[in-house]
Amino acid sequence: MDPITPEYKKNITEKIALVSAEAWGRLFDLGRYARNKKALVSAAYIPFQEETEHVMSIKKMLYDLELVEPFDWPEWDEGRELLNDPSKEDLKAQDLPVLFALLIALVRNDRFCEGAWGCAVGDGTVSDILDAIEDRLEL
Repeated sequence: MDPITPEYKKNITEKIALVSAEAWGRLFDLGRYARNKKALVSAAYIPFQEETEHVMSIKKMLYDLELVEPFDWPEWDEGRELLNDPSKEDLKAQDLPVLFALLIALVRNDRFCEGAWGCAVGDGTVSDILDAIEDRLEL
């Protein structure tokens, strides 16, 4: 069974619609800043990696905007394949629920694998996903 259920799609789509243009602008600005700053993680020793305030602010904003919608992310093989693709070219072809599912999977994975979120921000994955979301949204 696909973890990206119709219920998840409905819920995340409704939540996306509630976010203001100003909030989207702040989130996308954080993503652009992350792309331009490679030294976002203050320590290089995983799993004892300490996230900078900037890295934490992206995750916090996703929670504050209530965009971390539950779904069975550990069972989502397609998401793992998309995240492991070094070119990230397939991101541009994904719809908004899938793009948010990728962010959610990264956020939730960090709870079980400390430092995973910081690495995803630092290597540009989060910025790539936010860029794809920005391209899809009609603001």
